[in-house]
Amino acid sequence: MFMEIPDIVKHPINSLEIRASWVGERFAEECIRHATRPDNSSLWRVGAHDGLYDDPVSAGLTESLGARVVLVEPQATLVDGLHSRFPEARIVNAAVGEPSGSETLYSASFKGDLKDVHGSAIACFDEHQVEREAERHGLQGSFEVVKEVVEIITPKQLLVIAGRHVEPESMGALIVDVEGLDSIVVSGVLRALGGHLPPLIMWEALHVDPAEADGLKLRLSEDGYRVLKLSGGKDILCLRRDYFGAAEIGRIAAGIFFSKR
Repeated sequence: MFMEIPDIVKHPINSLEIRASWVGERFAEECIRHATRPDNSSLWRVGAHDGLYDDPVSAGLTESLGARVVLVEPQATLVDGLHSRFPEARIVNAAVGEPSGSETLYSASFKGDLKDVHGSAIACFDEHQVEREAERHGLQGSFEVVKEVVEIITPKQLLVIAGRHVEPESMGALIVDVEGLDSIVVSGVLRALGGHLPPLIMWEALHVDPAEADGLKLRLSEDGYRVLKLSGGKDILCLRRDYFGAAEIGRIAAGIFFSKR
């Protein structure tokens, strides 16, 4: 019999988040599999990049879900690759934000061997942030900043556009990685859904203002989510309590634990 889940997993610290160092990308992916397991449940990823680089969701999982996937990516240079890699998915070439319109997106184009490793993974609307991120990884002098005007659509527009392919109410997992605008996108999508709460939400907190990130964690906790910080501290995994009970979390964790033995 599997041991009872430790209290650190059951109860949030400071009523905001569960800090569990064992909660990593493998655990997150297994939870995503559970949230998108029903035939009518879908996976939505805002900030899909190329679907491969530095991604907590395996390409295999995305591919296995086929037509039940929505991928949103503003970089036109990456969209063709997404179409060829995930031909059944609904791919939206735009950024999500408020208000709609257009804006200059800045990305780092790496040189030489680094181009294949990093691609254009560093991309945002702040040119200086691109430079800071490249320098943080020790990559200064190995890249140039590229400008691209991209379309911005609102969360409501996203649901209308993608809704021609995948019912928004089928959203089982919402994955957001948009270099600091994650709180805006998550909050906007939930408002646009009008009461539907996806069983799983994962977003990147790395570039979000700490006060803004804490506010989103608190709102999601109040909406009935368990809020977990993944090991490494970059991503926040939110599991709806009425969908992911303690027993289900224990089963997922036990499966990972015993598969490694």
